[in-house]
Amino acid sequence: MCSSDLVEQVKPQAEERVRSRLVLEAVAKAEKLEATEEDYEEELKTMAEVYQMEADKVKELMRERDKRSIMQDLAVRKAAEFVTENAKESKAK
Repeated sequence: MCSSDLVEQVKPQAEERVRSRLVLEAVAKAEKLEATEEDYEEELKTMAEVYQMEADKVKELMRERDKRSIMQDLAVRKAAEFVTENAKESKAK
């Protein structure tokens, strides 16, 4: 299998992930879902556990753009939770 075959094989999945991400970003914006500093601190603690580091050290290594990226990821996660919860409520009715 050459690299162009591999690209063609994973392309549909990659496109679907991008579409999903864009939809969730739009939901987060429309619903004004944002990550808080507390969410960010909790995420840093989780990362510290995964990497077996102190949370302060992880925080020290983060640049401002890293923080923005994490905050955006957390907002997208909240949007996914929002969509899931609203879908469950819709089904229940």
